[in-house]
Amino acid sequence: MKLTEVQKFRKDIAPVAYTVLKGRLLSIDPGSNVLGWAMFDKGELIESGSIAAHPKNKPHKRIISIMHDLKDVTKKACDVLCVEQMFKFNPSLIWSVGAVIEAKQPELFVEIPVRLWTARCPPDYQKTDENDAIMIGETLIYHARKL
Repeated sequence: MKLTEVQKFRKDIAPVAYTVLKGRLLSIDPGSNVLGWAMFDKGELIESGSIAAHPKNKPHKRIISIMHDLKDVTKKACDVLCVEQMFKFNPSLIWSVGAVIEAKQPELFVEIPVRLWTARCPPDYQKTDENDAIMIGETLIYHARKL
């Protein structure tokens, strides 16, 4: 029997579900121009925002800038880092995620499929990088609670 996307995701997150619900989670909507972020503590949103780099800078300079800004705005450590899963090769997004991993050095890492978190968006959802990061984190928490 083939697993559904939800079943596969829940199977993948089962080893980290307790930490997602009892620890500190940083969710990221990665980007090389603007990065959305949301920090959760014990399953509750505690802060969120977005970080924009100067659009005329070269990609590596934008990503280094985002990494340094992320260190400044999210001073608290995180136990789990959750990012939107990349479904195609995009070097700038890969660099962005790598910069976040370097900046926060999480114990655990989770990728969430785009279809899973977007399926939970309400009809009046306002799409921003910050809101996407919040929804990514809330979706991970939702599925962790279902285990």
